[in-house]
Amino acid sequence: MLDNIQSAVCVVAHPDDAEIGLFSTLEYLSMQSVPLHLIVMTGGSLGFAVQSNKQDNLRQIRKFELESAFSDINISLHYMDHQENSLSNNNHHISSLEKLILKLNCDTVFTHAGDNKYCDHQNHLAVSKIVTNICARKDFIRNLIYFSPVNGMASFSPNLFLYYSNALERKHSAISKHQSQHGRYYMNKNFLKESNIINRSRSNFSGLDVDKDILESFQLVFSKVANV
Repeated sequence: MLDNIQSAVCVVAHPDDAEIGLFSTLEYLSMQSVPLHLIVMTGGSLGFAVQSNKQDNLRQIRKFELESAFSDINISLHYMDHQENSLSNNNHHISSLEKLILKLNCDTVFTHAGDNKYCDHQNHLAVSKIVTNICARKDFIRNLIYFSPVNGMASFSPNLFLYYSNALERKHSAISKHQSQHGRYYMNKNFLKESNIINRSRSNFSGLDVDKDILESFQLVFSKVANV
């Protein structure tokens, strides 16, 4: 599947969503010299660590954390800076994102899972609906792919499973760059190990090679045949 991707854009709600959901996949695509873009719809200014008080410059802090997390990956970062408490599937948010997606002209789009029963955050659901609306209308977008929700209890039904060797430490390191989120459960390395167990159960895969320590799961929403 990944070998057929010519260029990819990942659209997320918050600055740390991509690292949690598909860091290893983005890292792999970067190693294959696939042009990559990451669009962050909000600055994450309402998301602060549960063990500390909100900081006035949290939006700038979270941008710095994101750039640190992806410092070793060749990926272009784009910030939409929408307000978190107003993000919805409306004309303003659709049109502003659509202009950027048209400019980037990528054939593959990754985003949050898009069903209410999958949702672990209202902004994730809103972004998924916005992105799906755009992708369904653009012929140059060949692949729309949802990545797994953070909440392992969500009724997510993936049909694409990607395994990576010796990747756990690098993915955990990227997530750990988001120190403004210190205290959240996904900052603990055990979160990744638990996610692997959940994804293995979803794939009905009974075992995993010792050196393949990260499994990321996805739902391939559609894959269009390329024009010839």
